[in-house]
Parts: sequence; structure tokens; C-alpha cells
Amino acid sequence: MTNRRITTTIGLRYEDAAKVGVIVEAVREMLKNHPAIDQRQTLLVYFNQFADSSLNIMVYCFTKTTVWAEWLAAQQDVYLKIIDIVQSHGAGLCLPQPDAVYG
Repeated sequence: MTNRRITTTIGLRYEDAAKVGVIVEAVREMLKNHPAIDQRQTLLVYFNQFADSSLNIMVYCFTKTTVWAEWLAAQQDVYLKIIDIVQSHGAGLCLPQPDAVYG
């Protein structure tokens, strides 16, 4: 094994639909320039789902390291940068909405 994978889904609020494209592009650019991400491996960032309560963006990439602690640090840094990107564009992350049960 030469890499470890980072894969996640970012859920944006439906009210931020107009910002999805620029956020996708900003996350992709961040990953292309991140020192811990292996540019020789598959790197994907795409809006890929209209979920019940969010507009979902898929993130898929590989780190240069296989060392678990280094991978965790790289993943954390990527996730924190994603939060910064979302917030810098005036958008918000969506929390799952609980199902309402009526008796």
C-alpha cells in the first residue's frame, strides 16, 4: 500500500444552491495544492446528490502517506480547510434532519 484514501460527503444547505459550483471548484483547487495529497492518484470533487436535506458534494482523494497518524492529520487538515471554504463563500453545512414521527 502506497497511499491512504480520504473520502467524504459534504452536505450543503439547499438555500446555498447558487454557491455549490464555486465551492466544488475551491475544494478541488485546495486539494490540488495540498502538500499531503498525492496528485498522481485519483482526485475527485463533484456535486453528486440531491439528498433529502442537503446538496451533497463527494470528495475523494489519496494522501502521500500510509502512516495512520499522518493520514489522520492530513484528513483533519483537509476537513478543516473544507469548512473554511464553505464558510468563506457564505454557505453552511447541513445537519441531518430527524424524521418526525406522529402518533
